[in-house]
Amino acid sequence: MWVYDLRANAPQFGKRTLLTKEYFAEFVKAYGDDPLGTPEALKKRKDSGEKGKVRKFTRKFIAERDDSLDISWLKDASEGDGEALFEPAVYAREAIVELEGAVEDLQAILVELGEDVEEAVT
Repeated sequence: MWVYDLRANAPQFGKRTLLTKEYFAEFVKAYGDDPLGTPEALKKRKDSGEKGKVRKFTRKFIAERDDSLDISWLKDASEGDGEALFEPAVYAREAIVELEGAVEDLQAILVELGEDVEEAVT
């Protein structure tokens, strides 16, 4: 079975980052332009190894994984190596700053709406 990993090192798709045709260009190149996957097309495919996005897995390998096709082998570059993580308190302080900023923004909205900010907090 051939597997292509589009998830690793890809942005999070949604309203801001749309999943467009461009993101499938490498997939089309790897799998070929034959949508039916004829034997001739399958012979042209190459397993790109542990550092590539295209891999070939045996039925036995998939069966050993309880037939799960959730197979990943590429490390996402955005995850880093885990050594550069800060202490939890650093993240907590950053979260507090973000939340305080959000509260200030919400208070400004209430002022724009003509509401009493102090009354809204209690």
